[in-house]
Amino acid sequence: MTDNVEPTPAEGPTGEPLPPMELSPEVKALLDQMAALQARVDMMEAERPAPPNLVSSALRDLTDHLNARAAQYPGQLDMSEIWDSIKTLAEDAATHPSEVASLVKETVHELADMHPGKELAYLRELATKFVKLNLKALAGI
Repeated sequence: MTDNVEPTPAEGPTGEPLPPMELSPEVKALLDQMAALQARVDMMEAERPAPPNLVSSALRDLTDHLNARAAQYPGQLDMSEIWDSIKTLAEDAATHPSEVASLVKETVHELADMHPGKELAYLRELATKFVKLNLKALAGI
């Protein structure tokens, strides 16, 4: 049995092969933009060093999303307390003091509660994930 299976062309209702679809210039331009954007994202991900562990990865995800929301709502979100807490955490540490991690989580949750119309719910999930992974690492699980 061979693994080289040729793709079959799309067929119409009567079984005849369909002609290749013509794309409008607008669609082609959009597809080119999408490909360029994906290439840019891939390049940025390749330039960024991989986090040494899950806790660091979770912290980086949270800080990236906090930065994105701060840029999305400039001057509208007071994140000073969150950033003060995060600054005390080493970016590449395997674990963090549970009190500080919990403080980060609580301040993120408060921020989301204070601004219900600002797409911040995902920050809660990221903060909770960070604390949970940190607690597991501290417990050796």
